[in-house]
Amino acid sequence: MKFFKFYKVDASTGKSVELEASVEGPTNPSLDNLGQVYQFGGWNYASADDTASADTDNYIFELTEAEYIQVFKEAFDGLKLRNTSEAYAQEKGLRTAQFGKYGDTATVAGVYKYDLAKAYVADNTADAGAVAATVICAPPPPPS
Repeated sequence: MKFFKFYKVDASTGKSVELEASVEGPTNPSLDNLGQVYQFGGWNYASADDTASADTDNYIFELTEAEYIQVFKEAFDGLKLRNTSEAYAQEKGLRTAQFGKYGDTATVAGVYKYDLAKAYVADNTADAGAVAATVICAPPPPPS
């Protein structure tokens, strides 16, 4: 199996669409048993049989397996970076919309107190710090 990087070719002439305008429309070059074609950065990438050969004058280049893998790695790393930054922006927008009236520390404190309450309900064990804060901040009992 060989790996190739190429531009589309004209369906009738077989010349690269980068060399002359396409008459019959662009198509993949006729490489023996051409596999799935992937497009990254304007180029097309695919595998083909060992009998296929490159034509550098027609913008059909043979790649090593390592070069082929590197193209995919770079493309997916870029996609991951772009999607991650978009997801973070969406998450920040959602957090601002939902908790905008509260400060970050109030949200964190709420989660912390919720976890303490779950622990107390689960095993009737109160956190000493939380109990002290509750006793100090609790209103005095009503007069008898």
